[in-house]
Amino acid sequence: MKPPKRPQARKPAHGDDAPIVDVHAMAQGGWGVAKLGKRTLFIPYVIEGEQLTVVLGETHKGITYAQGKALLRASADRVRPQCAHFGACWGCQWQHIAPDAQRLIKFDVFVEQFQRGSQMPDAQLAPCLYETMPSPQVWGYAHHATFRRAEEVGAWGFARAHGGGVEAITRCEVLHPELQDFYAALSIDAPNVSQFALQRGENGVLLLLYLRDEDVPALDADMPASVNVMLPDNTPMNLFGDAHVVYRVAGQPFRVTAGAFMRPNIAQVSQLAETLRAWADLRGDEAVLDLYGGVGVFSALLAPHAEVVTLVESYPPAATDAEVNLEAHENVDIVEASVEEMLTELLADEARYDLALVDAPRGEMSAAALRDLLALAVPRLLVIAPPLALGAFAKAVLAQGYRLDKLQPFDFAPHTAASEGLALFVRGG
Repeated sequence: MKPPKRPQARKPAHGDDAPIVDVHAMAQGGWGVAKLGKRTLFIPYVIEGEQLTVVLGETHKGITYAQGKALLRASADRVRPQCAHFGACWGCQWQHIAPDAQRLIKFDVFVEQFQRGSQMPDAQLAPCLYETMPSPQVWGYAHHATFRRAEEVGAWGFARAHGGGVEAITRCEVLHPELQDFYAALSIDAPNVSQFALQRGENGVLLLLYLRDEDVPALDADMPASVNVMLPDNTPMNLFGDAHVVYRVAGQPFRVTAGAFMRPNIAQVSQLAETLRAWADLRGDEAVLDLYGGVGVFSALLAPHAEVVTLVESYPPAATDAEVNLEAHENVDIVEASVEEMLTELLADEARYDLALVDAPRGEMSAAALRDLLALAVPRLLVIAPPLALGAFAKAVLAQGYRLDKLQPFDFAPHTAASEGLALFVRGG
């Protein structure tokens, strides 16, 4: 798990002033890492083991960002990117890497980031660690995506790879085919729309327009999709069609109102949910606390095996969805409140839970929430987060008498550097 020794840069022959570097590792965010003297370089669109000449860019927080100039030694894992926008759009960082190799690289990066946050040594981590769970699909897996306005060209797209801003795109290869077809025919010229989201569920396509003000644009009611707007105060408003999409996770349908959170890779969410249910290992007499419970996906899967489940969600539309999605489970209590507020109340009531599930936005609990969760002394914790945040959580709970029992990385976004993990922590023992 330790990185290999770092080769030093050499000057090229034949009069070219661009330095030659060897890529010795891959970093979080999709970058290849090389050394140039004492400087650390981050380089896009390379693979560990490759050699190339580079052009140096800006240095920020000790990292010099460089661009490849000429590839001198290519990796056997290098493939031709499928997307015409790759290299300009930063939505994907790794289309130049074969999918099987991506998964191995993600595992290495996940472990490095987790250990950076947790400070766990190899010997302590290795017995708990599983291989990365691959995505069931590597193309066309995203059931929703958000497009930003490319102001200078009057089009829409994703974050640009170089120089900031938005790269206008005509086709996205990781987008679900139905959404891609809808996007190809879509035309939005309302100036107060800052961005829009497309979502695809069992009940069709939903278009969500994010408005800069409360002036709702006129739209064609014959559009083959449900249309909603998000007002500046983060309140969704239905214009026509459905106000939600229906996703099927682990065989169960879940209503998700426009603006509520759901990971785009629905097939991989199902694998995460099934793993979480197995690791929960409930016998039927436990009390479960589902923090940041969203629309109730995990509570729905755990409720049949628990005595009581308490779901906590602060976003009102998501909490309302949870009420609908969990109406068949009389043993689930849904609390619309912040996690901080709820944990304070639970401590005051001396509440006791056997299992807590944490799926915080970006994997980051506030210091107050983490403090109060630890004060509850829940015997087992199931936590979902990106690797660095998950490692930081591990460091905090390990210091309070927990041990890491299991750790499973998941690839939710093939062709990107992003990954998340599920961890099970057990108190004592």
